[in-house]
Amino acid sequence: MLRPRSRSRPAPSSRGKLAPLRILCLSAEVGVGHTAAAHALVRAIEQRYGFSVDVLDSYRFAAAPIAQAATKGYVALVRRLPSLYRCLRHPAERAAMLGPFRAWVGRYAARNLLRHLHGRLPERVVCTHPFACNVMTQFKQAYAPEVHITAVITDFTVQAFWVHPSIDRYVVAHHEMKAALVEQGVCEQQIDVFGIPIDERFGMLASADQAQRLRRQLGLPLDHYVVMLMGGGLGLGPLATLLVELGKLHLPLYVVVVAGHNKRYRAELEAYASSLPMGVKVLGFITNVHEYMQVSDLLMTKPGGLSCAEVLAAQVPTILTAPLPGPEEANAAYLHQHGAALFARCMADVMQLVITVLTNPTTRLRLTQGMRQIARPEAAATLANALCAPQRKNYSIS
Repeated sequence: MLRPRSRSRPAPSSRGKLAPLRILCLSAEVGVGHTAAAHALVRAIEQRYGFSVDVLDSYRFAAAPIAQAATKGYVALVRRLPSLYRCLRHPAERAAMLGPFRAWVGRYAARNLLRHLHGRLPERVVCTHPFACNVMTQFKQAYAPEVHITAVITDFTVQAFWVHPSIDRYVVAHHEMKAALVEQGVCEQQIDVFGIPIDERFGMLASADQAQRLRRQLGLPLDHYVVMLMGGGLGLGPLATLLVELGKLHLPLYVVVVAGHNKRYRAELEAYASSLPMGVKVLGFITNVHEYMQVSDLLMTKPGGLSCAEVLAAQVPTILTAPLPGPEEANAAYLHQHGAALFARCMADVMQLVITVLTNPTTRLRLTQGMRQIARPEAAATLANALCAPQRKNYSIS
């Protein structure tokens, strides 16, 4: 049973109940974007309010076969059989809406989460993945009805997986998503259009002089177009094909390729790069992506939600390629429709767009203006303020 702890009582000793957590971020290590959003929010809270926030992987508390299928199985499926992934998405989404099995999985994980917390109850929980929303829905219903749950949707579209009756607040990227949630029965007052939390450094734009100095620091030439290729944290997408095709263009190019955590793919890309007529720098997972964006003339990336939010804030001209079925296709469509990015459906289109962007200042200007209209580089700070402003209450389990 949950009961408010009297403010007049002394704090529990180290051998008794532990002090309650103020905020917990529950995410999922499927790809990199969901946890990146959580950590961006954590940094904003720590910088402004001075207290630490835990980030936990929600699949850590699920049954082992389910966790393996959701993480390793997902990665294998989208890499090797994307067409099958497309076919499975819609039935899976309907199942998520019906869901006795989903409820059972959430209850199982909620029990394990409760054990992990050792009696400490968070006052506020932020979920940056739909499975985390499921877990916290079950947790709230079974153990902590007073806990406040915020779901941060980390794409530019709403999927049924995110919607649960126990969610107190939804944070979305734009007003069309708010309307979509209202259509699904969510109260309008529960929805905030703050944007997707990203590292605030993406919004710190460099002047021409700063960009030149930064290029020198990063070892990039000043007299070439710098083109950046990204495949998300998992190194997905046709990076090798893009690299080879760029080598056929008669333009002074220098290419930076970010392969993420995919070490095998990085080695393959380095082998390709050694045979190309242009300069190429192949990187793995890096923490200064924002610096490379600041000095790039063009970025090509798969349209993951976090990647899209970051490029909007950085205002680097962008071509979106090879979206995964589902949310990434919707992300690409949204940015393209708002004039904030170009979307290429085939390799021939990609190379023509590369030439257009690099050689046409009007196109670059139009893209950066479109980005400026829908970018929300302050999303993490806005959400941090919204979470930390309300009155605090302490709860314990007895």
